[in-house]
Amino acid sequence: MKKVITAVAVALAFSAATNVTHAAGNPQKGKALSASCAGCHGADGNSTNAHHPTLAGQNERYLTKQITDFKDGSRASSVMSAMVNALDDPAIADLSAFYAAQPLKLTKPAADEERFLDEDEEIEITQEMINDGLKLYLHGNAESGVPACTGCHGSDAEGNEAAGFPALKGQQGA
Repeated sequence: MKKVITAVAVALAFSAATNVTHAAGNPQKGKALSASCAGCHGADGNSTNAHHPTLAGQNERYLTKQITDFKDGSRASSVMSAMVNALDDPAIADLSAFYAAQPLKLTKPAADEERFLDEDEEIEITQEMINDGLKLYLHGNAESGVPACTGCHGSDAEGNEAAGFPALKGQQGA
């Protein structure tokens, strides 16, 4: 089973690394393009809304792929598709470079933000849940065949630009 999981992880890494042509963008040009993104993702890419991801510090390869996927419909979102529809490849590279260059600002959630809605039921996040999540992130779950998240997203959740895997550090749970 371990060989199967390893083979799948390697195949996914190779697939992610070869699906998008990566062109380095110009962060200064990207900043000019980012004004329409600020309402949801923050002026510097550090979102303050748990329903909108933080883009600051995310790797360029991942951002380029996601924007391209929204634009071509591979990733569905009527809002995002409309926002990126007019961007050409150089503009996408510039926007990705801008957000990748922004420093990630880690913030501790306020006490009332540690509660999340699960359909009609409110769930309080307990220390046991946090510990279980950390264990899963670091070691995976052999019983269910879930590999450790560190394999793709890094030991510090910084992502893997070469493979196109996103950073998870700084993202908010929603």
